[in-house]
Amino acid sequence: MKKKILILIEAWCPYKGGGQKHTEYLINGLIKDYNCNVTLLTRKLIINNNNFTNNESKKNGLLKIFRLGKLSTFDSKVGKISWIIGSVYYCIKREYDLIHAMPNLGAIPGKILSVLLKKPIVYSIQGSTFEAKVRKRKLFKRIKNYILFFIQTKINYDAVISDSSRIDQFFNRKKLYIIHNGVEAKMFDVNVIRDGHFRLLFIGRLHKQKGLKFLIEAMEKVVSINNKIELIIVGDGEEKTKLLSKVNSLNLDNNIKFIGEKKYQELPKIYSSSDLFILPSIFEGQPLSLLEAWASKLPVLVTDCGENNKMVIDNYNGWIVPISDYNALAEKIIFAMKMKKEELKKIGLNGYNNVIENHNWNNKINEVYKVYNSLIKYHRNAN
Repeated sequence: MKKKILILIEAWCPYKGGGQKHTEYLINGLIKDYNCNVTLLTRKLIINNNNFTNNESKKNGLLKIFRLGKLSTFDSKVGKISWIIGSVYYCIKREYDLIHAMPNLGAIPGKILSVLLKKPIVYSIQGSTFEAKVRKRKLFKRIKNYILFFIQTKINYDAVISDSSRIDQFFNRKKLYIIHNGVEAKMFDVNVIRDGHFRLLFIGRLHKQKGLKFLIEAMEKVVSINNKIELIIVGDGEEKTKLLSKVNSLNLDNNIKFIGEKKYQELPKIYSSSDLFILPSIFEGQPLSLLEAWASKLPVLVTDCGENNKMVIDNYNGWIVPISDYNALAEKIIFAMKMKKEELKKIGLNGYNNVIENHNWNNKINEVYKVYNSLIKYHRNAN
């Protein structure tokens, strides 16, 4: 009998992020490998001035996507509350074997439905960000982030799945499962004809979390050594205007290029056109972009946050520098730039081998399914 899985995720395609990509791979695996029926509930959203309200049926009807709540922008409180109410109302008379709530808002309707329907709930935490966020100084943000902290750590879930081992202090270890992200390595195995420029790459949201301000400041020092170096920034977000202004004020327009968001299928060529991937984040969980860079055989330069220091080994598969330290970023970029090409490629290849051995998506989905299966069996036996 097909297992019926309910997934609650606040934002869905075309919204782009590691959480959405992770969930997409999970759904594909649940349907293809385990013959599950998946219902996904998400919000009606206005994204880039486009309205996304339509429900969808995919995978021969095995995946049904419902967009609920009041049409609004992502930050709308009315939109969030109406989605919680709409999700509960939609599901109250339907049958599911298990509920999987994705971060962060999905936990609220998920837990309510778990109690009302008497079904097990799994909650995912992608990243160990709540510790960093709680320390925000502004009162409103502190209140908001304490609410987030409560959702993530104080609500009783049947299981918590996280990509970060740093959160184990907050959970009953019998209920906590550390399952790192995976990557489809074959997708990133492409060859690109290169020009002579040394090219740096960042891919991600243009958000304060990503620390791009410090990377731009580092570039001023790097360009003084080599004015032909390029930094390609892929992505969009609320910080774009500020970042463009900073680039202009430092006269770095010829060296730093913002190329906007790209389709996921376009990313392999962009990675393969680069020499060094940089992730200067202030906080992270286990970044999917780091695995994608390694799948492209790129060396990486990251900051010491999240799972980075458990994955990156200095001078072996990349480099780690302190958070918010533009001088350290500049020094490592210059160091990598001066390396022999063969040595730099070897560091990227070491990262690639790590991905092949430890971060296969099929294995990760199998680990999640085992959690599902054990909870469903336990629930059925208990009742």
